[in-house]
Amino acid sequence: MTRNAEDYLKQGNEFFKKGDFDKAIVHYTEAIRFNRDYASAYFNRSKAYEKKGDDEKAREDYEQAIYLNPDYDEENSSEKKSKNTTNAESGKNTKVKIDHKSHGGRSMSRSRVDIQKDVNLYRGDLESRNIDLNGPTWADSRHDPRYYEMIKNRDEAALQLLEFEKELEKAKARGEKGRNRSEIKEEISDMQSKVDSYRSMLNRMDPDSMPYYSIEKTAQQLQCQINALQRELSEAVK
Repeated sequence: MTRNAEDYLKQGNEFFKKGDFDKAIVHYTEAIRFNRDYASAYFNRSKAYEKKGDDEKAREDYEQAIYLNPDYDEENSSEKKSKNTTNAESGKNTKVKIDHKSHGGRSMSRSRVDIQKDVNLYRGDLESRNIDLNGPTWADSRHDPRYYEMIKNRDEAALQLLEFEKELEKAKARGEKGRNRSEIKEEISDMQSKVDSYRSMLNRMDPDSMPYYSIEKTAQQLQCQINALQRELSEAVK
């Protein structure tokens, strides 16, 4: 039986309830692989990262969730707006207790640094999508409708990246300062350590197993983010 994004979300929720947050993250990541715009998977993965103490990844996933579905942004709502989302812990939409006041939302008044983070995210995302489309994946058949859905999602992401890049150029024109090279290098080093850790895990796993593919995909996505950071680094001041 072929599994879909919702199946992986549900399995992730089961692992979350058992306290196995690493496996929960693997399954939420697999759900996102099937549907890059799956707000519920981003939201629940943010909860799992929060439980592991990885507040940076938790914040990033939370922001992506509210970007895809504003109903998740409870900062401006006193009620639980979303009634159809399966939450990792209780089946209800519960706020992730992360301080996102200085990061949430995408307004024109955002700082250059925050805009740059979105540019990096989408540059890495597009590179990863193109690898999916051109590689030997389940969607690499021109006769598979999912292939064309991936094309559509990639093109939408490319348009969004274009908007972020325009926003970034305006911030530069206003004379706003970006991050210095040492800050970017530190982030690259941190991400590279995570990639190396994933690669080490893969060397001990069965290549034909489902978790192997999910972890390999996560490592690939992180590497694409590193590539985007390298581009920021080349443009940064010393």
